Amino acid sequence: SLSVQPAPAPLVDNQQLVCVNEEHMRLVNGTYSHEGRLEVKHGDQWMTVCEDNWSHDAAQLVCAMLGFSTKNAAAVGSKVFGNNRAIPVLPSSGSCQYAAGVICGGLENYPVRLVNGSNPQEGRVEIQINGQWGTMCGIGNDWQQPEAKVICGMLGYDSDHVTAVKGLFGSGTGQIWSYATSCSGNEDHLISCPATSSAYLIGTKSSCTHTGDIGVICGEFYNYPVRLINGSSFSEGQVQVRINDTWTPVYDGNWDNYNAQVVCRQLGLNTEGAQAVLNSRFGSSAPTSGLAYFDCRGNEAHLLECPNSYTL
Repeated sequence: SLSVQPAPAPLVDNQQLVCVNEEHMRLVNGTYSHEGRLEVKHGDQWMTVCEDNWSHDAAQLVCAMLGFSTKNAAAVGSKVFGNNRAIPVLPSSGSCQYAAGVICGGLENYPVRLVNGSNPQEGRVEIQINGQWGTMCGIGNDWQQPEAKVICGMLGYDSDHVTAVKGLFGSGTGQIWSYATSCSGNEDHLISCPATSSAYLIGTKSSCTHTGDIGVICGEFYNYPVRLINGSSFSEGQVQVRINDTWTPVYDGNWDNYNAQVVCRQLGLNTEGAQAVLNSRFGSSAPTSGLAYFDCRGNEAHLLECPNSYTL
């Protein structure tokens, strides 16, 4: 990581200390001058910096030293700007093989698109970085409404009514950029969102696959009806939501009476006495993906408005 100190700045990583001035620091292999793999000159030797323990704070210091804006400065991993196997990686005594990168603002150069949705306001999220389009992968509950708010806001859509989904808009191909951002929802770009750790920065190596590619739905949810199936009357049954022209089941993880109230309200039914039913009482279609872990308060107009919803 980089520690903010008077110039020359100390580059500290795993107990190694190397003093570098701005003329001994460069960004390599980027499309623009304000981005690239970070290389520092130690003596007569250029070296890359290990992506382990890399951070946005470190990237801000690098950008400031190189004369770039520190607003929206972002640390990225080796998948973005590549490695240089011809030179050592700091720390030289460690086993790190992957080089850290830096983006110093200019976030308009990193467009986002939604792919494979049934309308322009929904789809699998893809981001172009250094000329490459790539997806974002979700594992567990690390893709939620704050991340969806940032994406929808970037695209100029309503960010007050959003939901995050995973695996419902198909699998992408090629690069997978990241899978564990931790946005507040107010960031200008997904690249600016903090990572839960340096292991989850955009562009770091991961075991994520395209089956976990994430997506968003931006705007009002009236295009996403709810139905009940397999019940003995119209007012009971397995809950399904129609997304991307497919009826998607809702799993019973975290399912409770507050969630049931929201479903009943959507269907125009009485919400008093609404009861959650668990353990696949109305059958299980056992699909490869579905909605799960809603955390409704009970007063929402649509199930997709409930916070902390994501997909299996």
